[in-house]
Amino acid sequence: MEENETNDEDEELLNEEDIVHIIPLYDTTNGTSEVSEMTCDDDMELVERGEIEMDCNEDFPNAITEADNVISACKDEAFVVTCFQDQWLAIGGKDDQAILYDLQSLELVLRIDEHRDSVICAQFSAKGHMLATADMSGLIVVNSTTKLGRCFSIDDCEELSWIQWHSSADILFAGGKNGIWMWLITTESVRQTKVYMCDSPTTSVDGRLLNDGKRLLSCYEDGSVRLWSLKDEKSISIVTGAESATYLDVHHSSPVAIIGDLMSRCYFVNTETAKILRIFTVVEGVTAPEVAIECVKFCPGKEPWFVVGTNSGRLAIYDFSASTLRHILKDDADPVVTCRWYMTESNDMYIIGAGYSGMIKMWDSRSGLPFLVLLSQSVAVKGSHLLSMDLHVKGPTLYASYSSGQLCKFSSVNRSTTLGIALRSTLDEFVEDGTITPSLAQTVLTTFDKCINRALSQRVKNKVNFKILNFNHTQVHDYLESFSAGYFRSKEENWDMRSGL
Repeated sequence: MEENETNDEDEELLNEEDIVHIIPLYDTTNGTSEVSEMTCDDDMELVERGEIEMDCNEDFPNAITEADNVISACKDEAFVVTCFQDQWLAIGGKDDQAILYDLQSLELVLRIDEHRDSVICAQFSAKGHMLATADMSGLIVVNSTTKLGRCFSIDDCEELSWIQWHSSADILFAGGKNGIWMWLITTESVRQTKVYMCDSPTTSVDGRLLNDGKRLLSCYEDGSVRLWSLKDEKSISIVTGAESATYLDVHHSSPVAIIGDLMSRCYFVNTETAKILRIFTVVEGVTAPEVAIECVKFCPGKEPWFVVGTNSGRLAIYDFSASTLRHILKDDADPVVTCRWYMTESNDMYIIGAGYSGMIKMWDSRSGLPFLVLLSQSVAVKGSHLLSMDLHVKGPTLYASYSSGQLCKFSSVNRSTTLGIALRSTLDEFVEDGTITPSLAQTVLTTFDKCINRALSQRVKNKVNFKILNFNHTQVHDYLESFSAGYFRSKEENWDMRSGL
């Protein structure tokens, strides 16, 4: 494969002049390097012993101790879960199957059983009309979500690591042992195939399409990083000096990317100049490949931040423009499986971190203060571990998959307050006895979510307790029931008067 002339020469020893700065963890925190009392070292032990009372999380002002829905999705470990808008959810696992669910009802609509190995990847196309699932052997199965049936399978990639759809076209990418593959596809067939291979035999462990849609960045098992031109199949090597690579993310608007490795380091690079800018050391004193970067994600807003999580249990936010550590959100014995940014309609931002123990925690990303902790006690008490998580922004709703093969739905996490729980319970009763329609109940809950989200965010910032949260469940339930009953009686009386009855 022909490559740019920069490929061979740039593979020489790392030029130290190309590195702007190496950022140790505790050197740039402006006096805030200590881990606050918000973290809990006992989370992992509590889950393993079955003592899931979350007593150690008293600093989290809100807690959800059980999922809204728990279903048995896979016969064995469920490795991946992903959702698309308000329509679909897909899950795959060790039982060599993938399943498509209706997102609203969680009803099974399609079982994909053509795989021959563990399903580790699942992703919907940009428009959501196709679902690609991939297993460890490299087999990719593409299904139509409109016809709810199989389109075709692709068996080109070896020992697959990742897949990604193009952001605006029906083009699918995949990376593995034998390079990076690209397929231009329709719902009936594969129209075009390209493969992007390095000179040296190394596995592509992760890849991301750049914002222009014409280039793709990939990191490899041996630590190399390459920027590929999709049209001419040429690549430029970005020399980082890393001995390994685990995960990468590309910024949504700026020409920068960040790559994590097995030595707890993040390499901040410029995708226009193909130069390394900074190296962030997330955990100090790591001398062997033992502390892996499990996730790293840029802030979706205008703030120059990224969040990074490790298998040692650390989750931290950095400012890449100032080269500073903003917050250590947690640093305990619970490995970080994945993390997400969540931005509300009012531009409040949160970090969601999912731990191997099953604990899912939310922090205010600006202040670093804890906001909410979630756990399905019925799942965790069985010794099941969290393996994947996805966020459905509307609500918001969290979906998590576990080693037990179960899928948990935590809907409308903003309703974790006493008021929110009571409101939902009361509305459910009204819907059940026919007092109100389900659509009206949903409208009330949606309005509540918008209001309470802003209020709770302000509460976290100011550390002010709402008096309403001090009511017990029965008090709030009785109040809401009396208020709602009076409200609907008033509506009926007004309607009767206007009708002349």
